[in-house]
Amino acid sequence: MRLPAFCLLLALAACKDKPPIDETGADGPVDADGDGFDTEVDCDDSDGSVHPGATEQPYDGVDNDCDPETVDDDLDGDGFVSAEDCDDADGAVNPDAAERCDGVDNDCDGEIDEGDAEDAGTWYADGDADGYGADESAITACEQPSGHVAAGGDCDDADAAYNPAATEDDCTDPNDYNCDGSVGFADADGDGWAACEDCDDADAAISPDATEVCDAVDNDCDGTIDEPDAADAPLWYADTDGDGYGDPVTGQAACESPSGTVADSSDCDDTHDDVYPGAAETCDELDGDCDGTVDEGVQLTYYQDADGDGYGDPASTTLACDVPSGYAEADGDCDDGAAAVNPDATEVCDGVDNDCDGTTDPASSADAATWYADTDSDGYGDASSATVSCTQPAATVSDSTDCDDGDASVFPGADEYCNSVDDDCDGTTDEDDALDAVSWYADGDSDTYGDVNSPTVACTQPSGYVGDDSDCDDSDASLGPCASCLNILDAGRSTGDGVYSFDPCNTGVDSDYYCDMTTDGGGWTLAGWQSASATTYLGTNDRGTVGDASDWSRDLACVGYAEVMVFNRTYGGSFSQSYTPSTWAETGTNLAIGSAGTAFKHGTYGPSNSLIVMGCVDYTYNGGVYPQYACDSDSQRSAKGHLADYAGEYCSGGRLDRTWAWSNGSSCSYRGTAYTWGFAIR
Repeated sequence: MRLPAFCLLLALAACKDKPPIDETGADGPVDADGDGFDTEVDCDDSDGSVHPGATEQPYDGVDNDCDPETVDDDLDGDGFVSAEDCDDADGAVNPDAAERCDGVDNDCDGEIDEGDAEDAGTWYADGDADGYGADESAITACEQPSGHVAAGGDCDDADAAYNPAATEDDCTDPNDYNCDGSVGFADADGDGWAACEDCDDADAAISPDATEVCDAVDNDCDGTIDEPDAADAPLWYADTDGDGYGDPVTGQAACESPSGTVADSSDCDDTHDDVYPGAAETCDELDGDCDGTVDEGVQLTYYQDADGDGYGDPASTTLACDVPSGYAEADGDCDDGAAAVNPDATEVCDGVDNDCDGTTDPASSADAATWYADTDSDGYGDASSATVSCTQPAATVSDSTDCDDGDASVFPGADEYCNSVDDDCDGTTDEDDALDAVSWYADGDSDTYGDVNSPTVACTQPSGYVGDDSDCDDSDASLGPCASCLNILDAGRSTGDGVYSFDPCNTGVDSDYYCDMTTDGGGWTLAGWQSASATTYLGTNDRGTVGDASDWSRDLACVGYAEVMVFNRTYGGSFSQSYTPSTWAETGTNLAIGSAGTAFKHGTYGPSNSLIVMGCVDYTYNGGVYPQYACDSDSQRSAKGHLADYAGEYCSGGRLDRTWAWSNGSSCSYRGTAYTWGFAIR
């Protein structure tokens, strides 16, 4: 296989032995083959296709590129030249390579994927087509041959029932179906049962048809040891009450005593642990000693209890273990027809010996009353003199609240008086609610006049209080009782328009006055009002009674003022002006209400036998005030209020005697119309 490569080497050696060609010219190196490389670098200057950089031509035996490192043969570097290598392009393919199942002639022997390929599979002939072949039929091949399988181990390739995967579950069948070299059948003790059926194949006395006995062995191979049907199992009896004696009707067979059982069967009542043969007899309606007789010699005496009060008649008895219906354990009932009468009953005041102690209605009876001496016969008793009895003793009462049983006028609820006695027995004397207690009023400014809005009631005068309630301002000692409507308003004692009482002249007696508390800030004391006309006048002789249809104030004497107001009561108009008392006292012809100097006066006009009453303010004449002419304007057109008789001179429309009108100082209204007008001062 290596001969061609060896010959090639010899040929090359022969070439090296040739004498060198002198390519050196007279002037230095030459390029004989004209390939552009001189003899210093050109390894064959006689061949223009050979020089450095030329393309190497494989397999031509020439160093075309003048590079000894460039391979000319064995291009895949596997150590085999192309003459020996069947694929010089694949280093894995050469005569020394191992054959593989890959569709390639890996070892260059001219065959592909032969049976000795290193990864060839092992295949077994499967004659019975059960998926397993006999081991001795094994062959190797890259592909599965027909009639072959990959699994061996078949111990009978002529019978599909035999193979390594066959089921072998019949321990009575001696055949080795699963080819593992063993079978389940055996009968070592010769008892006729296969070992797989026999639970102990070393003991012929143990087999499925053997008799079970109490020996701690599963004799009949049923998986249970010493079961209740063992031939020699004894009987055991339930001992429910745990007294060591069993119930004869509960026998059960078992090799060992089941829980809660005993070997004895003589208990006559297995629900009571104190009932068994030889037990002490007790009075419980049971045959305690199981001798066939119940409660012999142990019964108790009980007493008939007809009224069901728990106590029986000592003359009517019976014997029993427990209290029979209609009987009681205790006797001593003195009346078995009354349930409320027995030795344990509570004694009450009812004329009966309730507790059967031989006495009736003693003082210790539960409802015995406590009675108190009522010496003064006022119906209230003395708590310090008590008697307990079912019946009321003479001169006693059930009440115990009298604080003085020697005085019939003193008792709880009596009227309290200012007498230093606790009349009503409430623990206090002469309290504020005494019938004759006096009203007192706070005197904050110590002017001896009290505030009506700060009253108190007491038997004796409290500090800081007085009996008078007329102080107009209890924070101002200089101001005593209110002397005008304005005083009342300023003191905050106003309750609106209406009649008020005060004493401006300090006479000690109040008079009634009508106060206007709303017009122009209020505080006006009214002289009075009347229907409008030309001839009637407002004066002392025309006063009515306060509260009637023509409410006049009484006497205006002593009522100080600084303003006068004339008002139209019907239509709500009013006009006021500041005046001094001296202004209105200039003439005696004007009508005076009250004392001269302080009284209010209003003007008149005309002869004394036919005075015409005006009611005006702001009247002037030639720069002066002339009250003696009242509101006669003489065309001055300045007066305001009620104009009379000659109103025509003042109002547009010409003079009209004995006609009246209401003027605002520049024009008139309600001329000749019915309306009510009046005066007030403030």
